Amino acid sequence: MNNPLLILDTSVIIAHLVSRRNSYTRDVITEASKGHIVFAVSYQTYEELRNTITLKNIKKLPEYNERRVGQFMVWYKYNAKLIFAKKTDFEKESRDPNDNMFLALALKSKANYIITLDKDLLELTSVGKTKIVTPREFMKVFKTSKA
Repeated sequence: MNNPLLILDTSVIIAHLVSRRNSYTRDVITEASKGHIVFAVSYQTYEELRNTITLKNIKKLPEYNERRVGQFMVWYKYNAKLIFAKKTDFEKESRDPNDNMFLALALKSKANYIITLDKDLLELTSVGKTKIVTPREFMKVFKTSKA
């Protein structure tokens, strides 16, 4: 697997940012920081993340660290591949219309995977040639391909 193109769902990034423990999401982000993985992002998906991470209920979480969040957001903005995709680019509605922006991004970017913890997205299993998996499922495939 040569530098797969991934889309990280907002839920995965939030879980990573408000947790200090090791996780499969942290492994995915570590591989990206080493240049082994590339992230795709659209204006809509980035804005959703930016708006969600600043919500009061997120900021109140015990592990929330504004400096860490800020550093990640800057890194993510400048290291992700910007794709011009709108949620209206995806014609078929998913169960949660807010997920359409990730599905449209997958189709436009031809990403290998959407990494998510969202049950509505996971239920789809794929969109086009993009597989929809959990961070754990992705890391299992990724580690196997690197062996």
